[in-house]
Amino acid sequence: MKYLIIDWFNLIKRYIHYNDLSDLDEAELISNVTINLVNKITELIGEFKPDMLYICSDNGYNRRATAILSDYKSDRKKFKSLTEEEKEKSYIEYLKKVMYTLPFPFIEVKNTEADLIVYILIRYLKRLDDKAKFIIATSDSDFIQLLNDDVIIFDWYKGEISVNNWYVKYKLDAWFNHRNYAIAKSIVGDKSDNIKGIYNWGWKKVSRLFNIIDKIFDNKIIISNVVELDRYINNILDNYNDKLNSKDKKLLENFKVILSDNNNKKLIQTNQSIIDMSNLENPFIYKINSAITRETFERKLKYNQQEFYKLLHLNIHKGNDTEYAQILQRNAKSSAILMHFSHKINQTVKNIKQAKVML
Repeated sequence: MKYLIIDWFNLIKRYIHYNDLSDLDEAELISNVTINLVNKITELIGEFKPDMLYICSDNGYNRRATAILSDYKSDRKKFKSLTEEEKEKSYIEYLKKVMYTLPFPFIEVKNTEADLIVYILIRYLKRLDDKAKFIIATSDSDFIQLLNDDVIIFDWYKGEISVNNWYVKYKLDAWFNHRNYAIAKSIVGDKSDNIKGIYNWGWKKVSRLFNIIDKIFDNKIIISNVVELDRYINNILDNYNDKLNSKDKKLLENFKVILSDNNNKKLIQTNQSIIDMSNLENPFIYKINSAITRETFERKLKYNQQEFYKLLHLNIHKGNDTEYAQILQRNAKSSAILMHFSHKINQTVKNIKQAKVML
């Protein structure tokens, strides 16, 4: 079966990033943003023709990440006015109500980010269906670490991203195994999340560093932590000198000096504990699995068109339905797709449930 997974807040940001929500009234939010979001979802359904769709959403602060790094995402809202924050929060809650009228699971776990939910969701579904294929709709580069022959990313701006083209899409200086992406990013850091990296080591140097390791070991080495990385670099310098040109040797030697400082090692290790999804602890896994099970098997996954239209109407038209009729007309195609997709999802849930019983 084919599963489409949408990173919900990432999709929302695509439409509200350049808008000051405090300047939009309710009618504008519905006609300019909500309908675009719904239409985008149905457009993805039409393009990828999945058997099942999951929407995974951030919820609150990532308590796990802030416990590790107190400054994690601390500057995200510093440019927003209080009015805009309040309006955004109210609108996000409204959108969640809209999502609950649609025929697919909407998964959120308190104080957890969507990427961790997606990671566990794919693991969960793989256990039930070892032939499952996944499309993750997001522009968040953290999902690169989930790529494999059964998982692709659909980026809103870069298009389809796979194990074969990801380094081209992200304009890296050299190819390296995507399964080492998490530790590579732990060296570079992530300014958008306020995660500081090693000074003067950006993606150009880091991609070359891992490319050298890949060339020596035929792309077979998956590095799980900074101690292993240090060990491999020493191994190459001690035993494979004849395979290095002067430029590569200098790069490895420079990084060896960096790793000789325990503070740098600790920084990379701390960053990786946040960035690398495979470091997620059992209590979080249990909570996310519970949410997946609840949304997939316990909530009635049926398209409630009447409730959906009711939410789109609000109380803004005062008996004059001209604008409301235009909103419904713009949403007519999406409504038909969602109605058809609802039947398809019901059959998929039956298949998943049967596989779960057999497991």
